[in-house]
Amino acid sequence: TSGPDTAAAVEQQTDVARALATLAPRDRDMLWLAYADGASHAEIATHLGVARPSVKAMLFRARRRLAARLQRVSAAFGGRER
Repeated sequence: TSGPDTAAAVEQQTDVARALATLAPRDRDMLWLAYADGASHAEIATHLGVARPSVKAMLFRARRRLAARLQRVSAAFGGRER
């Protein structure tokens, strides 16, 4: 099925991928583990070699940086025809 909703979803996925690409590797890894893989805070801590209590704050900051980058990417590419 294609249409406006599908096109909008593809554009949004493209914007998210562009924004993720601008993040530091640790932020990207942390967000991927949390949201794509569904890893727990303990699993993320083990995988990244950080203290478990730090993961919550690190995820918060990574999400905030992603949101800021996503706004910039959306502004930069949003007005352009695809």
